[in-house]
Amino acid sequence: MRYEGLGVRGERRGVRRFFHTSYLILPTFLLLAWLYGDVIRLPFYFDDLNQVPYAGTHTLAQIWTADAGSAYYRPLGSAIWHIAYRWWGAGSAAWLHALNGLLHGINGLLLAWLGEMLATGRPRPRLSWRGALAALLFWLYPFSYQAVPWIGALFHLLVTTLVLASLLCYCLARLTGRRAWTLVGLACALLAPFTHENGLLIPLLVGLVVWTQRQPARRVVRDGLLWSAPAVVWLLVRLFFVSAGPALLRLNNAETLFQNAAYFAQGVGYPLTAVGGWLRDRFGLNDLLLALVLTALALALAAAAQRRGGRAVLWSWGWAAVAVMPALPFLSFNYVISGPRLLMLASAGICWLWADVFVRLAGTWTTSRLRWSATAVLCLLLLGQNALFVRQRVRQHDLLGSAVRQAVRQVQAANAAGHSAYVLNMPSWMAARRTVYPLGHEGITFLPDYIPSADLLRAQVDEPLQVELLTYADLKPEMPYYYEAAGGGLDWPRLNAEGGAFFLTTFAPTAMTVREVGVIGAAAAPDDAPDDAPDDAPDDAPDDAPDDAPDDAPAAVFTGPAGGTVHLAGTAVWDGAAVTVTLSWRAAGAVTAAASIFVHAVDASGQLVGQGDGWAIAGIYPPTLWPPETIITDVRYIPLVDPPAAIRVGLYNPVGGARWPAHTPAGQPWPDDALLIPVGQKPGF
Repeated sequence: MRYEGLGVRGERRGVRRFFHTSYLILPTFLLLAWLYGDVIRLPFYFDDLNQVPYAGTHTLAQIWTADAGSAYYRPLGSAIWHIAYRWWGAGSAAWLHALNGLLHGINGLLLAWLGEMLATGRPRPRLSWRGALAALLFWLYPFSYQAVPWIGALFHLLVTTLVLASLLCYCLARLTGRRAWTLVGLACALLAPFTHENGLLIPLLVGLVVWTQRQPARRVVRDGLLWSAPAVVWLLVRLFFVSAGPALLRLNNAETLFQNAAYFAQGVGYPLTAVGGWLRDRFGLNDLLLALVLTALALALAAAAQRRGGRAVLWSWGWAAVAVMPALPFLSFNYVISGPRLLMLASAGICWLWADVFVRLAGTWTTSRLRWSATAVLCLLLLGQNALFVRQRVRQHDLLGSAVRQAVRQVQAANAAGHSAYVLNMPSWMAARRTVYPLGHEGITFLPDYIPSADLLRAQVDEPLQVELLTYADLKPEMPYYYEAAGGGLDWPRLNAEGGAFFLTTFAPTAMTVREVGVIGAAAAPDDAPDDAPDDAPDDAPDDAPDDAPDDAPAAVFTGPAGGTVHLAGTAVWDGAAVTVTLSWRAAGAVTAAASIFVHAVDASGQLVGQGDGWAIAGIYPPTLWPPETIITDVRYIPLVDPPAAIRVGLYNPVGGARWPAHTPAGQPWPDDALLIPVGQKPGF
């Protein structure tokens, strides 16, 4: 096999020499770990929530004959999930995230090796600046931000590995004459379509490589037919040994084809389309046309830089085009703009293309230092922009993952205490308010709405969880990012009947916190003494404080305008940053009068230093909804850097502000009609 203009052949030991320049690769792997290292602690999310456990609970035979109920036949990836889930259970998430990152790193090395081999005609080329830059661009390719963190994108990463390995083995076989490389390459080509449908593109890519190296047409046909054999085997297995039918595909109309082409073109011309989002917002330009125009300008620049490269430089162009062919005519535009992972295989050709362009633009240091320096600056700006783009989205992943991890711990604790759990405003997706590229959402779907809310957290642990996700829009603050909450609305009659612990997700620009806000408990045992016992009742009269309040907790009885009574006991603890106020309410009967709750933190002189007013359970549970004789635990957090002296709690009429009269269980009135709760300090503060 003769390579255009470079004709060095027959060298037999390829791996060691290529890695002699590992001093260029090690820093890049460290950068890759910095960019994607946080994904290892991510939980299962998106389709992982049902796909991985489903694969883990079915046999390998079922997976290879029906692929565990998937709409697609991709058994190799599902088999990997099966083994990991059987071995580690819910703990397999970390291992599978690590596997994705490892494959991404390997793919960059395979790309550099394949590209160097095609450029030099040597089976064991030294790693050049072009190869190192191609690997670096591949690792930092911005549209990979979805595929690397998401376990469900294993198919795209693994098929890229197998395609690159298959092409690499093909080239090694032609250069060294060793048939063993052909056998290994054909084995990779056989496994590739069982990983993802893009594995069927290997014969086309082989033909592309042969054509760009100016081989005779008969060799193109002969090698193309040989490397089509694995695809034929896959097709026979798919037709005769798989019980699940193939996914139904429909050809897109002209409009959708145009839209999909614009999105994929944006990924090809990404060094220039990275300014598309700013141009679109600044001048109100059409996003589709802008993506195409910027891509056309970028590719015109690339063609000008490679004008003397001959046919040999076209393999990267053809690779990018061939890799998007299956998705272009069949997938909907809504699916495509939400699936940057679809560019994973294409990114190998795209990144080699731009690495070659930058190297050609730079020339050499000795011929033009100014040109070399200017190109280096442009390249560093692109790499910096890519790294920033990826890092921001990995941080969004980590933010969503932290909320899920906290929720799981809280739910486990609540279930252990005998309560069902309700998590309010658990984020389902997140996206930046401004997109960098003209097309696409650039966001992260974490908890999809087509999976029952009770299953969204259960996949994270090897135990059943009694949990439901709920949404309450009034508790969703505006953030510097877009987000939505998972779950349905509040059904208080059902929630009152079932009871349980409530947890609220609170949002900040760089953090999310899931913490307990209350419990609707079991019905309290009725008191032996009537609610209207006289004020001079004996000291041994039954305590009117709620049953689960501490024995020494201060207590109060509030009398409403219509004569109904509400009992309260409470505690307060300062932990160095906030006061946690735990209030135990019990309505002696139905509360018919409207009432609001005030919770004031006061200093030693009685001055207000903080407050946490509002209805119970994060302000969503008014007293008029409280079931009679049921304990309502209400937890509030008042941020304070210094400990207050006490907390004052009471009820008042929202119209006019008149406070409900309050007295002690012994009948003594509370000053200002407010229960006074002393503030303790958490040990260590």
